[in-house]
Amino acid sequence: MNATNPQLWNSWRATLMKQLYSQTRRILRADIDAPTNRQDMISATRKQTLTMLDNVNNQHMNRDEVLRLWDDLGDEYFLREIAEDILWHTEAILNHPPIGLASNADSPPLVVLREHRELALDAVQVFVYTQDQMNLFAVTMAVFDQMNLDVLDARIITATRDFALDSYVLLDPSGTLLLMKTVNKS
Repeated sequence: MNATNPQLWNSWRATLMKQLYSQTRRILRADIDAPTNRQDMISATRKQTLTMLDNVNNQHMNRDEVLRLWDDLGDEYFLREIAEDILWHTEAILNHPPIGLASNADSPPLVVLREHRELALDAVQVFVYTQDQMNLFAVTMAVFDQMNLDVLDARIITATRDFALDSYVLLDPSGTLLLMKTVNKS
């Protein structure tokens, strides 16, 4: 890609190629440390996240509440998300009173964001946790489009109790989202 058209090469594409290379290499080498089945991968991800939780010594997250929440999120969530993001999502969900563990259909959606420099310099990671509904993805994409944001990555997961756990990495060259986050904190 870089050889045929250098203008097409960017940090996002470089990251995608790096991920492809690493995952392919691991599979081809049959890495002994890599979990071999679905349940092992889920257990490994949960264990890694719990270790991170213990290392952070997070006073406002009760371990039993965390485990109860995780039981409702479903296996797919732990297969597709990384420990760092799971910890971030868990903290946000448990600290969002209308949703938390005792959620109901009338709860407002939880939307949290942070910088995400892994894919691109101006990238922002957005996490949406809400009651699943028809056309949620289409509505979300329409909002991002109206804000002139480019979607670099999207993970759309529905939890076992019909809640959407949607995570997006957006290109935000104008700083719109991070500026909104800063303003909302004050």
